[in-house]
Amino acid sequence: MSALIADNIHKAFGDHEVLKGVSLSVARGEVVTLIGASGSGKSTFLRCLNLLEMPQQGELAIGTHKFAFGKGIRAAGDAQLALLRRSVGMVFQHFNLFPHMSVLANVTEGPVQVKGMAQAEANALGNAICSPRSASPTRPTPFRAACPAARSSASRSRVRSR
Repeated sequence: MSALIADNIHKAFGDHEVLKGVSLSVARGEVVTLIGASGSGKSTFLRCLNLLEMPQQGELAIGTHKFAFGKGIRAAGDAQLALLRRSVGMVFQHFNLFPHMSVLANVTEGPVQVKGMAQAEANALGNAICSPRSASPTRPTPFRAACPAARSSASRSRVRSR
């Protein structure tokens, strides 16, 4: 069973049609890479998957969330969008971490604020995500305790990719 199905997705900005019937099916656990030239619609397609951009035509299914787009089809409401976004994460190309918060605090902010996870549970999850294999989850490593401004660009990108 597919975890994500995008079928015949169309998106235009004015007269410029960016997505012309894009379809994709991704199984749970499958890893997919979108490759293309600058301006070819990769980011627009990803934004359509999270409904940050609304497609003008097509169908989208992510887990149990199903949406259809086109003339005469009612747009998804705020409640439906909120439910989708609670279960679908997205990391942007130029994602910025909160500079005044530690790496661990940045990683745990979403689960606490959006999903209502207890801080202790979020910290345990964050420690597991941010731990090198040899580190102790009970002792913060310099990586977890550091603020993003104190990390190199490469180190900040590793935080974003976790």
